[in-house]
This record gives sequence, C-alpha cells and structure tokens, in this order.
Amino acid sequence: MEQFLKAGKPFRASKAVGKGKASASSKDPDDMSDGEAQPYTANVADNSNKRRKKQPQGPLSVLREATLAIGNLGLETKRDSRLYQKGLMRCWKVPLVNYFDKAIEVFLGTPLDDLPTQRTWAQFSIDSSLLPSKPETAQAIKVMKAHVAQDPALWQEKVHFCLVKRTYDQKHIRVCLWIDLQKELQAVNTLLLDLGAVAQWEPPPRSARERITANAIAKLAKFKF
Repeated sequence: MEQFLKAGKPFRASKAVGKGKASASSKDPDDMSDGEAQPYTANVADNSNKRRKKQPQGPLSVLREATLAIGNLGLETKRDSRLYQKGLMRCWKVPLVNYFDKAIEVFLGTPLDDLPTQRTWAQFSIDSSLLPSKPETAQAIKVMKAHVAQDPALWQEKVHFCLVKRTYDQKHIRVCLWIDLQKELQAVNTLLLDLGAVAQWEPPPRSARERITANAIAKLAKFKF
C-alpha cells in the first residue's frame, strides 16, 4: 500500500387553414358554392401595434440576472450533493488529533487525475493501523494492518470516496467514506468512536464557499440596475 502511495431538422406545424388554398377574394366566407373555405378575418381587430413592447435590458441588468441564475444553480447543485452524501456515505466528526495528518495532506494535495480517493484511503488505512492499541480496539487495528498488507488491486474498485480533512473552524476532523469493504468499515468505526468521534447521519453542513456564495447572492438580489 505504501508503494501505491508513491507510486435533425426541427419539426414545424403546418400553417394551412381549411381545405385547399385560401383565396384573396372578397367573397362572403360563408359562401361554400365554389367548394373552398375562406378564412374569416373581417371582424378581427389588429392588436399587434397596441401590444406593449418589452424594453431591452441593459448590460448590467443582464449581468445581474445571469449571476443570480448561475449562483442559485450552484447552490442547488451543492445542496443536492450534500443529500446524496447522506445516502451514500458514512461520516464521522473526529476530535482534532494528529494521527491523520498525513491522510489530510494526501487528500488536499492529490490532483483529481491521480486517484485522490484511493490514495487518501491508502494513507488513512496506514494511519488507522498505527493507532495506539487497546483491548477494545486490538481487533480493529489487526483488521486494518491486514488490509494495509493487501495488494491495492484487490480493493481499488471498492473504494468510491474517501474524505479526510479538518472542518472549517479547524476544531475537528471530518471523515467520510463510501467503500464496499465491510470489515474495514466496521474497524474504522470502532477506532474512530474510541477516539471520541461522533457518527453523523444528517446531511453534511454547508461548506465555507457555499455560505459565502449564498451571502453574496442575497446581497446582489437587493440591487436593481
């Protein structure tokens, strides 16, 4: 595991009216003697000029409208993401300890195209296996040591998400896992609870950027250009 770390055309409806071609004659439209129906327009008022035209928006108004739309869409997407996290992940709020500093460093420093989830899980597994052993956690540490010794190819596809980072107030560590490794998941739960962690079942709180975005949108919405 340590080596792994180093290592068509649009449809248009027909505009034809009645049967056959409409005649431009002034003949009574109710007269069907010639077999052709004429559109009746004599009593229809032309209101096209009476409709009030919408005033074009200035560039600042357009910019404001686009910014609000993009911001609200981003907040909605982030909210949905937090709801999905609740359904798919196990999360813990861990007291601020230094046992997982390396895992936090890997999570924050690994590029997205370099397997950040798998690398973070690998380092987190190593950190967990090195926790101080107690009678109540000895079996869990044994499970994590055995996992660390495994070939990464055996578990890479079973680790879907792994987050290890400090909370925005820098007072706790947040750990979120989505893994198909039942023994290891139970072992992690035992070890984190022993450190004083609290399992979290509600949706994750809003991130710092999400709160900043929401405040900025609220302020912008009060202005009219």
